[in-house]
Amino acid sequence: MAMSGGGSFRFTKYVASHQKFVYSLSHDTLTTHYEDTTMLQQFNSQFIAASKQLSDTLFKAHTLALEGFERITDLNLKALDGRVQATTEFFTTATESNDVEGFKNAFPKGVNLIKEHSEKLYNNSQEVLGVTLKTTEALTQLAKGAFESANETVTKQVNTVTKQVNDAAKKAAK
Repeated sequence: MAMSGGGSFRFTKYVASHQKFVYSLSHDTLTTHYEDTTMLQQFNSQFIAASKQLSDTLFKAHTLALEGFERITDLNLKALDGRVQATTEFFTTATESNDVEGFKNAFPKGVNLIKEHSEKLYNNSQEVLGVTLKTTEALTQLAKGAFESANETVTKQVNTVTKQVNDAAKKAAK
């Protein structure tokens, strides 16, 4: 409610979150008109900003996940390549044996090959686990940052609206 000089006065009534009616009285004449507020625009801009932030966060998460997958695939391919070469060499040696003595010599090599395969498999799985943990940690930090940013944005908006409401209440009280 506002009073201006010359006996005119203006009263605003909020009907809904996106509408307001303004009543003006000037020298015994009452005029009413509808004004669209910016609340709907504020909601749209907040929604667009939140959608953009979500898209950016998801794009970063997708990138991190693909980088982790690429590193894991590279580790597995290198391990597979090394094991295929060792296995091929063993079978080449084993097939060249024509007598019992050659097979007796091939048996320890086969056991050694299995031992090496097991060790390489274990080492590779440890490396893969390390990459997975690093990727998960990076994704967790990304999500934490997104939540903190969203919380900060909402807190700022709430504080701004609270201040506006308090200022309007102080004006109305005067």
